[in-house]
Amino acid sequence: MFKHLLASALLILVTILFYNCSRTPCMNASLSFGLISFSDQESDTIILRRYEKGSNFSTLKDSFLLDMGFTRTNDTLDLAYTTSIGLITSQYDYELYFPGAIKLYRLSAIEEEAGEIRHAFWNNVKVGCVNKITSFTINNLVSYPPWYNYFYLSK
Repeated sequence: MFKHLLASALLILVTILFYNCSRTPCMNASLSFGLISFSDQESDTIILRRYEKGSNFSTLKDSFLLDMGFTRTNDTLDLAYTTSIGLITSQYDYELYFPGAIKLYRLSAIEEEAGEIRHAFWNNVKVGCVNKITSFTINNLVSYPPWYNYFYLSK
């Protein structure tokens, strides 16, 4: 009887340890962007304004001067470096203003697909994953990122 009880307890313990042990949510996504048909002078100053989501750009939360560098391939500028990672997320609506080009882009309705990773409870290594932005609007036009959390703004 004791052996049967011990075997049952061991089976339950093994099941608990290996089945659906632990889930960790993925990190919030953030959008990055490249530029099409912008000159170097038009892209050297970028102001990001963050608004309360769904406020129709009426409740300004804060604003930033973005520190970004681009590499040029013909008429396309791709992000080369930035110290501004993580500023464009699904929690807010945004305005991107380019004073050199006198262009304003409004990003809103950013939708994020929440994911999670599964791992054993004894594994404390935080191998990360990042959620995916599935859609957003630019100046009231729905857009889908062509690459993972990366899109282009055209002048």
